[in-house]
Amino acid sequence: MYLKIFLEIASESIATISAAVRAPQLEADAKVRAIFDAADMLNNAATRIGIAEWPKLAAEFYSAASDEARLLELLDRAQKLYRRASGLPETEAPPPAPASAPQAPAETPSPIAQGMSALRDDVLVDADVAEMAPAHETDSFMVEETGGFGAGAFLREIAGPLDALCDLLLSAEDPRGCRIDAFCAPMQKAASRQGYIRIADTVAGLPASLADFRKFEQLFSEFHEDLCLIESSELGLAHSAGTSRKAARLLKSWHANHMPVTLSELGAALDRSPEEVDWEKVVALQERLRRACHYLGMEVAGRVAVVLLDLSARVASGEIPPDPVLLKVMASFNGAIGAFVSEKALRSEDGEAMQRLLSETVEVTEVLSGAAPVRSMENLLRLPASFKGILTPESAKAAAEAYARGERFFIVRADIDPFPELTNRFFDWVNASGKMIGCITVPADKPIFDFLLTSRIDPEGVTAELLELDPSGDALRIMEVLGHACVEGVDGAVEEASRGSRFDGGAGRSSASSAQMLESIEEIVTGHGAIREILAGFEQKRVLAIIDQAMAVHGTWGRARDVVNRQLQDWQDDFERLIQIETQLDKRLHQLQEDTVSARSRPASTLIQFLIEYAAGAAQRHARALRFSPFHQTDQIDLDLLERLAEPLRSLISMSITHSVEPPAVRLGKGKAAEAEMRVGIVRYLDRVVATVEDDGAGLDEATRSSSALEAVKESIRSRGGEVQVGASAAGGVRFDVVLPLSMTVLGGMIVRAGPIMYVVPIHAIQRIVHCDLRDLIYLSADGRNIQVKLGPDRIVPIRFLSDSSETRSLILAPRDRGAELKCLFVIAESNSSQIALSIDEVVGEQLVIVRPMKGYLSAIKNVMGCALLSNGEIGMVLDMARILS
Repeated sequence: MYLKIFLEIASESIATISAAVRAPQLEADAKVRAIFDAADMLNNAATRIGIAEWPKLAAEFYSAASDEARLLELLDRAQKLYRRASGLPETEAPPPAPASAPQAPAETPSPIAQGMSALRDDVLVDADVAEMAPAHETDSFMVEETGGFGAGAFLREIAGPLDALCDLLLSAEDPRGCRIDAFCAPMQKAASRQGYIRIADTVAGLPASLADFRKFEQLFSEFHEDLCLIESSELGLAHSAGTSRKAARLLKSWHANHMPVTLSELGAALDRSPEEVDWEKVVALQERLRRACHYLGMEVAGRVAVVLLDLSARVASGEIPPDPVLLKVMASFNGAIGAFVSEKALRSEDGEAMQRLLSETVEVTEVLSGAAPVRSMENLLRLPASFKGILTPESAKAAAEAYARGERFFIVRADIDPFPELTNRFFDWVNASGKMIGCITVPADKPIFDFLLTSRIDPEGVTAELLELDPSGDALRIMEVLGHACVEGVDGAVEEASRGSRFDGGAGRSSASSAQMLESIEEIVTGHGAIREILAGFEQKRVLAIIDQAMAVHGTWGRARDVVNRQLQDWQDDFERLIQIETQLDKRLHQLQEDTVSARSRPASTLIQFLIEYAAGAAQRHARALRFSPFHQTDQIDLDLLERLAEPLRSLISMSITHSVEPPAVRLGKGKAAEAEMRVGIVRYLDRVVATVEDDGAGLDEATRSSSALEAVKESIRSRGGEVQVGASAAGGVRFDVVLPLSMTVLGGMIVRAGPIMYVVPIHAIQRIVHCDLRDLIYLSADGRNIQVKLGPDRIVPIRFLSDSSETRSLILAPRDRGAELKCLFVIAESNSSQIALSIDEVVGEQLVIVRPMKGYLSAIKNVMGCALLSNGEIGMVLDMARILS
C-alpha cells in the first residue's frame, strides 16, 4: 500500500517537472517554482518511507531548476527509477495519470520495496487493500489482517496515550524530568501487536532519550513520520493529520525551543576552514535544521536546507571537495534562519530574502559541480554588462574565494598611463589590499582602464586610500561597489548588492510621487508660459504711448478718457490674472518640494530591521543571546542618509556584541537574564538625525574605547559633518549615538528680515509675533547686552538681535526718549520652558522651504541649521531654534 501511494506521488511529480521543462510559454520564475514544488512533494514522500535514492534525486532537481539540459537528464533517470520501482519494462513510459496501476511485478523486490522494509514489512491491511496493491508489494511485506486489527485500529488504540504524552511534554518547563514510560508502554504493545516493529522499537527508546534532546528529537520525528505514513494509507493523503496532529504540535514547539542550540552548534561547526570542518557532524546538524524548517512551516527555507544537506553529504562522502563558497553560503543560511527565530518567537519567513538565498544556493551548486562557475560568479557579483565574459575559470575561482571570505568587490577606473610612478604605486596597493580579478579597456581617446578588484576594506576606506595615491581624484576613482546577493555583516558577513539601495523598498510610492511631481512640473511650465504671454502684452502696450495716441486722435482728455480707461481695465484684468497664476505656481512649487523629499524618504524601520537582522546573525556567530527593542521607527529619513548610517551602525553593533554583551553563562553568573537586550532607534530632528544603539551588557573597556576600530567609525562620521557619542546606557552597558546632519529637509517657515539679511524661523517654534513700544523694554545693563521686553504683568522675555545692521536694533540701542510712540517688531519663540524675543525689521511671509546644510567655512556660522532658496530668488538663513533657545 505504501509503495502504491508513493508511486502515485512520484508519477505526479515527474509529470509536473516534465510539463514545466517543456512549456516554453512559462516564465522562468514560474517554471522554477513548479519544479521546486514537485521536487518538494517527491522528497517529503520518499523521506517518510526511508528511501535513499529518491530524496537525493529531489535535491538534484532543486539544484538544476534553471538548467534545462540537466533537468532532462534527471527526468530520464527519474523515469527509469520509477519503472524499476513499479516493475515496468525499462523501455516503457510511466503511466500518464497518477491513478494508473503499476504493471506486472518484477522477479525480485524493487529498490523501493527494499526501502519499505525499513518498516519491518509486517503491516497488516484488509483484504481489499491487499487486492489493490501490486503482487510484489503483497508478497513482500503484507500480512492478512485478523479481526480487530489494522491501521485504523492501531491509530485509535494509541490516540489516548499519545495525546497524554504530548500534553505532558508541551506543558513541562523541563521535559527531561518527565516520566513518560506509562504512555510509551501501551503504544509499544499496540505497535508490536499490529506488526509495526520499527514503531515499537522507536517508542521503546523514547523514555531514555529525554535526557538528550537531540536523541529524543530524532526518535520522535521518526515516530511522527511513520504515523503520517500510516494515516496516509488509512485515510488518504488529503486527511492525513488526525492522530499525528498533536505530535506535530509537540515537534513544532520542540524545534522552536531547541533551534537556537542547533544553529549555534552548526555555526561553531562551520567556523573553520573547509578542510578542518567535521562534515559528518555538519550533515547531522543540517538534517536537524531541515526537520525544524519542515515542522515550523518554513517552506522556502526547507528547500534551501534540503539542497545544503545534499551538498554537505556529498562533501562528507568525498564525492565533491570541501569548498569555501559552500561554507560561506551555509553560514549565511544559518544566520538568516537565526534572524527568523530571534526573540524566542518565530517570525514569519521572509519569502523574498529566502528565495534569493535559494537562488544563490543553486548557483553555488553549479559552481561546485563545475557546470558553470564563470556564469555563476557573474550572477553572484551582479557584474555590469561591460564585465560580462571577461572572467576565466581561474579568475572566477579567485572571485569565489574572495566572496567566501566576505570581501568587497570594486570597479576602479584608472587613468594612470601617463604617470609611471602612480601606476607602480597603484599596483603595489592592489597587491597589498586585495586582489585583481579582471580588467577592461574603457572606450576613449587615450588608454583608460576599469579594474575589478577585491578588498577587505570598506568603500570609505578604499576611497580614502585611492585619494592618498591620487590626491586630485582624477586618475583613480571608484566607479561601482559590487556586493553579494544576501545581507550579513562585517566579520564573515556578506554585503548586499549595492546596485540600487538596500533600503529602496518604496518603489510603488516613489512611482506615485514621480507622477505627482510630473503633474506639478507640467502645471508650473504652463503657468510660466502664461506669465510670459502677459508680460509680453505689457511690453507692447506702453501707458504713455497709448495716452499720447488717444490725445492725438480725440484732441481733448474728455474724449480720450474712455479709450484710456478701457486700456487700463485690460491691464487690471491681466494683472489680476498674473496674481492668480502666481498663487497657483506657488502652491505647485510647495507641492513639488514636498513630493521631491517624499520620493527620497523611507521610514526609519527599514534601516532598523536591517540592523536587527544583522545583529541576530552576529550574535549567533559569537554565541550571544540577544533580544531586540526597536524604538522611533516611524520617522521619515532621506534614503542617502540611511545608506550613510548603515555601515557605521553595523560596526558599532558588532563592537557591542563582541566587547559589551556577555555570553549567556556569564550573564547568568552575574544575576542577569541569559538574553541581553539591545535597543536600536533613529530619531529625526529639524536639522539632524540621531541613531542610537545601546545594550545592557558590561560596557566597553578603555582599550576598546580607544581602539582604532572605534576611531575609524568616528572619523567616517566626522567626515560627513557628524559625530559619534559613546557613553553608558541606563542599564549599565554601552550606548552609541551617531549624529548626522540632514542633507535635505522641508519645513514651514516664517520669512523675516533683519537688516539686509533674510531669515527663516521654523513655524513650529513661533508662539506669536508682537509690536511693542519702546517703553515696554527693560534695560538690565548699561551696554545694552541684556535687554528684555515686557509682554504682560508677570512676563518678561530676553531679546536677541539677528543682525548688527538691523534698523530695529539701532532704534532700541539709540539714546533717546524711551516713551516715544515708536514700535518694535519681535518674533516670540519658545521651546519647553525657554522663551526668546527675536528682534526683526520686517515680516515677509510664510513659505515652505527646502533646507540645505551649510558647507565649507559657512558651516561655522552659529545658530543656523542651513540655507534655503526663497520664492523671491533670495537666499534665507534657516535659524536653529533649538540651539538659540538653549
